[in-house]
Amino acid sequence: MTESFVVEGLACTWNRWGSPGAKGEPALSFQAGSIALDRPIALHLWHDSSKSFASTREGSLEVWQDSSGLYFRAEMFPTRKSLWIVNQIRGGNLRGVSVGMADNCRVVDRDQGEEVVSGSLREISFAPNPRQPGTSCWSIDELSHELPVDVIAAKRRFLASSQSVLSINAHAARPPASVLAKVDALLALPRPAAAS
Repeated sequence: MTESFVVEGLACTWNRWGSPGAKGEPALSFQAGSIALDRPIALHLWHDSSKSFASTREGSLEVWQDSSGLYFRAEMFPTRKSLWIVNQIRGGNLRGVSVGMADNCRVVDRDQGEEVVSGSLREISFAPNPRQPGTSCWSIDELSHELPVDVIAAKRRFLASSQSVLSINAHAARPPASVLAKVDALLALPRPAAAS
């Protein structure tokens, strides 16, 4: 049986200004706590909503935030495209992460660019050159000492955040969708005949 791929990351940092976008978009910053997690969230590549690799609706994507940023853990089912993504992450070619907001996003023009002050998160995307600084992702099977320094820093923040979230919300934890599906499949198997 093929195992799923698990990717973790820091999807958004608070109160940090990025660079202007490649297509002339203004620099972007997110006010601390400005993102609401009040709707289903999907994981995409390059903000392409035609293919989701994980989602909160399925239980294959966990998303949370703390005082320094927005974090995620995704369990991606093995497909050719998800294998390509994981190989790009492992190879260092796809380390950035970007967020996509819903239409209810409220943005304020500042001297430095646009600041998101409130809105609902719609999606998280793998992106080679995100507008938001400090974002990063990694495959859980990568050894920390082999990661670039900026990814190690993001992973340390992730680990500190996930430990505090796990200790606070331990009662709300549930297994990923793939684990539940495997249990359901095992329960559906016929029971062996009793040995005589």
